[in-house]
Order: sequence, then structure tokens, then C-alpha cells
Amino acid sequence: MRIIAAPFDGRDTAIFMRAIDPTADNALAVDYSSPVMTRRYDRVEVAPDIHATSRVRAGQVFVEVAIPFSRLGFQPRPGLRLAADFGFIASDASGTQNAARVYWSNKDTNLTSDLPSEAWMQPAAWGEIVFE
Repeated sequence: MRIIAAPFDGRDTAIFMRAIDPTADNALAVDYSSPVMTRRYDRVEVAPDIHATSRVRAGQVFVEVAIPFSRLGFQPRPGLRLAADFGFIASDASGTQNAARVYWSNKDTNLTSDLPSEAWMQPAAWGEIVFE
């Protein structure tokens, strides 16, 4: 799954994405296409249960996201290990073009010009998080 938090239509919004979700209604499916390929996410939806806030201070953007574990599909417990990655997408000054994708674990994120390649997740490049 992927969660994207950003200002949208003047409000901080969280989008929940799941590449494979046999329970998703077909209306939630989105195809990301380019001349190179097409990638489908079975579920792409605004997630009002995910609290996202952003603010700009001194030219820096701060984003905070609170995700219910029920949305993630698990309950944390000491010693639980999961593959995960966290990152941000920076845009140009107009806010219309991706200029950089920076992730905690996956360092192969230089591509910012092919939507399906950018949208697709690469679990083999994720790091491990451990709950204590």
C-alpha cells in the first residue's frame, strides 16, 4: 500500500493506494499510463480517516500524517518487523512538475518523468522497521 499526503483543493488530504485489492470496487481502480507502460492500482481513494497536516515555514514544508493501524491492516506489537519505506516528492517552483523523489530506503528514485514508473512500488528496495 502507499499513502500520499499533500494539499489538494486548499485542504490537506491523504490518498490511500493499494496495488492489489480484490475487495476494491472497480470505480476505485486507476491506471497510470505512459508510452513506456501502464500500471494499475486496484484502489486509489481519499482517506478521511488518515489525518494529514502540512505547513510552510521559512520556505520549508512540514508534513505530519497520523494513520490508524486499522487502515494499515495490522496491530503493532513489540518485535514486529515490517518492510517499509518513507519519502517525499518535491516539485518545481510552480508545483506542477516533480523535481525529485527522495526515500529513506529506496535510493533508485531518480526517475521523475514517467508516471507509472514513479507510482509503482519496489518492495525489494524497502528497509525494515521494527516496533518496540
